[in-house]
Amino acid sequence: MALALAAASVLALSLVPPAQAQGETVLSGLEGPVDFAILPDGSVWWLEYYSGNVTRQDLATGNREVLFHVDPVVDGERGLVGLGVNQATADNGTFFLYYTVASPDGGGGLNRLSRIDDGAETILLTTTSDVRHNGGRILIQPDGSLFVSTGENDLGSPAQDPDSLLGKILHILPDGSPAPGNPHGRLYSLGHRNVYGLAHDPVSDRLFATENGNAERDEVNEILPGNNYGWPACEGFVKYDYRTKDNQKATTKACDDPAFTKPIGEFYATTTVAPTGAAILDGRLYWASWNQGAIHRLDENANGTWTDSVVYQYGGRINDLEAGLDGKSLVYSNWTHLIRVPMEAPADAPRLAPRTGSDDGGLSTSTQTRDERGSPGISTAFVLLALAAAGAMRGARRRGS
Repeated sequence: MALALAAASVLALSLVPPAQAQGETVLSGLEGPVDFAILPDGSVWWLEYYSGNVTRQDLATGNREVLFHVDPVVDGERGLVGLGVNQATADNGTFFLYYTVASPDGGGGLNRLSRIDDGAETILLTTTSDVRHNGGRILIQPDGSLFVSTGENDLGSPAQDPDSLLGKILHILPDGSPAPGNPHGRLYSLGHRNVYGLAHDPVSDRLFATENGNAERDEVNEILPGNNYGWPACEGFVKYDYRTKDNQKATTKACDDPAFTKPIGEFYATTTVAPTGAAILDGRLYWASWNQGAIHRLDENANGTWTDSVVYQYGGRINDLEAGLDGKSLVYSNWTHLIRVPMEAPADAPRLAPRTGSDDGGLSTSTQTRDERGSPGISTAFVLLALAAAGAMRGARRRGS
């Protein structure tokens, strides 16, 4: 009962059935558009998981052009999975890709983040790969810096190692170097399992991420610099027992470690919805779920709690979610189509407001924050302590091998 009450204090669920607006096909006949972007010039960019193509189409003229092609490893969650482009980069002939290539040793492959300039590729960073948990979302900021999500390759412990790129949200410059103000190297936040959606609200200057759980307790998080989101020690609102890939499960004990930041939403205690894309529309946060084929809206209440509402459901799969150019619609992708759905929130649905006071987690100014419970966020000093602990653990594993 105590755990149920604790969860309810953070998230309320709307039981109002979603209105089924008629979706409009934007593009069809695509080959796995797991990530796409809609630019102010009226063009749509997308990548195709199956063909390995990155394509641009002018919606006004219908002109379509394949801009780049890769031959990725395509297996499970590996492949061509991440696209980063905005109007400023597109005007300069630049975009960013996240995809999997074969590793020289014949192992699980390598995830590669690359910048493409007029068709020429520059590799910015690489991580190891696995059939599961590769991340790959890329979000370009107005200042040109990038947020990039990485999965923990279904290994658990790398998510807590500040020296590892796995299980993180990274913040980097277009050349791959760390963005100024990061808590440690390229690291922006840690303790992630597999982030598959990133959305930044430019008005409130707040960053949000969707995160896939194991068999239950998927998360939506507000991302603050240096904060630790708990994986694999916690999942959702509870502690987690991660021993091996094949021996892991959630417990019924509350995750009450003050070092970890709780999610703003957990979905759900006994099943998984597999969150994917996230988007900001008219100052409100929306996110999509793969297993449900649904679009949710998360509203922050005046007392700091959040209410989640399913606002659209079509029953198939949703890979990505973006705000429409008209400010009144959302566009989602499934395996073959891009679909536009009219979306206007009720007039009394609150818009995101800037964080204020000592817990200000604004992306523009803050390098040390507090989580929503008032507990200290992870400072640079804490990261250094975590580094020392991680080094000791690695040494113990070497001694034990």
